[in-house]
Amino acid sequence: MDKIYRVPVRYWYGEYPFVNVRDIDLLEVGGLRKKGDIVFVNRKLVKRDGDGEFLEFERVGINGLRLKGAKIMKTQKGLSVLVPDGNSNLYVIEIPGAYRGGVRREVISGECVETSVSIDLQYNLYMFCNGEAEIRYRIYGRTSTLQETFGETLSGKIKVENDNVVIIPDKEPGEPDDQ
Repeated sequence: MDKIYRVPVRYWYGEYPFVNVRDIDLLEVGGLRKKGDIVFVNRKLVKRDGDGEFLEFERVGINGLRLKGAKIMKTQKGLSVLVPDGNSNLYVIEIPGAYRGGVRREVISGECVETSVSIDLQYNLYMFCNGEAEIRYRIYGRTSTLQETFGETLSGKIKVENDNVVIIPDKEPGEPDDQ
C-alpha cells in the first residue's frame, strides 16, 4: 500500500477546482464507478506537477486518507468545500456497500460530511471528517469479499485516532464490541 494517494483535481466551468469521490478507490471494491459526489477545493490545497493538478493525501489505514492542514465545511447552499486550516487534519474514510445493498452509518463523535459514489448495483460512502471521529457502520446486501476487512458480521465501528483510521468489527451480529 502506497503512503501517498493522489486524487485528480478538475475544474467546474474551467474556474472552480473540485475532486470527484469516484476518483477515490482505496478498497478496490465494485465495478465501474458511474457517478460520484463532488467536493470543491480551495486553490491553496491544490498541488501541481507534470502529471497535472491533484490533492495529495497520506494513506492512514486500509480505508483511510489524511490531508494535513485542511478541513471540510458546508456553504450556505449546502456545497462541500475543502479549505486550508493549519491546525486541522482532514480524514477521508471509505465504507463500501455490498452488491444490491448499501451501508447504514451513524457518526458517534466528531464532525463528518458524507458523500457517495454509485458503482453498478451498489454504492460506497465516503466520510470526510475534521479531526478525530467515531462512526458506527452496518454493511448489507450480497457480499463474499468484505468480511476479511469489515468483520464476519459486517458491522462495527471505524475510529479516527492518533493519526490513523482503524476498523473495529463487532464480535456477534447486532452486538457492539467492548472496545
